[in-house]
Parts: sequence; structure tokens; C-alpha cells
Amino acid sequence: MDPRIRRTKEAIIDAFLELLTLKNFNDISVSDITKKARIARPTFYLHYKTKQNLLGEYLDEIFKSYLKEILPVLEQHDQHVLSIALFKQVKRNESYLQSLMSGDAAVIIQNKLHQYIREVFGILLQAQLGEQLKLISKDTRKFIIAAVSGSAYALTQEWLKEGMQHDPEYMGKLLFTISRPGIITLLQQGI
Repeated sequence: MDPRIRRTKEAIIDAFLELLTLKNFNDISVSDITKKARIARPTFYLHYKTKQNLLGEYLDEIFKSYLKEILPVLEQHDQHVLSIALFKQVKRNESYLQSLMSGDAAVIIQNKLHQYIREVFGILLQAQLGEQLKLISKDTRKFIIAAVSGSAYALTQEWLKEGMQHDPEYMGKLLFTISRPGIITLLQQGI
């Protein structure tokens, strides 16, 4: 990537993240971002269509960091460690995520979280089950992923709302404990 483009995008993201510590996502305008980044409004639109698009790219960067962290864990097939890693990533980005858990941003986060969990869980299921995975219908896999991503999102939202009083290890264990028995039951019943 051209260094000028990289610097401009970094300035936009830095301004956006700084504004997130001061305002809720819905209260931040593109004008706020461009003013804080000291760029012209058309420059913003050269890189992002909307502030929602900017948020999506920021969340993708968080996910890339999470994926890099968990790749060695995926090889161990340990859903518990994956759950803890998810909450550690949320903790690292706490100051920004707090202001993103309502309004338009919440929907974007929920959709992105579903996308990320679908990707990670697909890799994990394939690694754990191998050929047995073919015994689970595609529809059932979709429902499993929807349930796990919904649980992860709901726990994350409540954790943030309550001021993150528990550590990531506790939250990871909670998510693992909630999701694991249902998945095992489905596998045992061959649904």
C-alpha cells in the first residue's frame, strides 16, 4: 500500500477511535472525523463510503489480530481457549467497544461477530470432526453457528454494560460452558 494512503487511513482511524472515547458511534459524524483527522471530507470518501464502512474495516482489523492470536490454538482444537481469546480481544478494545454497543453500530458488530465466529467455528468443527462433520446438515451447522455467535455477542454486550467486572478467563469459560453441551448433544444425536 502506498505510504500516503496508509498514513491517511491511519489518521482517519485514529481520529475515529479517539472520537469513540468521547461520543457514541451514532453521535459521530463524518465531519467530526475529518476535522479530527485534519483531512478534507472528499479525502474521507476516497477511502470509506460511510462511517459504517470505516467501522466495518476497523472490526475486520480486530478480527485479523484475534485470528492471528488463535491460529495456534485452532490446531489444538480447544474451544475453551478460543472463547477466552475472544474475551481477551474484547478487553483490549474495551474503550472503543463501549460506545459501539448501541444503535447502528450494534447491528454492524453483531453481523461482523457472526461472520467471524462462522469462520472460526467452521475451522474448529472441521479440525475436530473431520469426516464426521458431513453427518451434520448444513442447515444444522448454520443454526449452531447462529446460537454460538448470538451467545458470544450477548455475553460480550452484558459484560461491557456491567463494566467488565469479570476477567476474560471467566467469560471464556462461561461461553464454553453454555455452548459446549448443546453442540455435543447435536453430534451424539447425529442431527
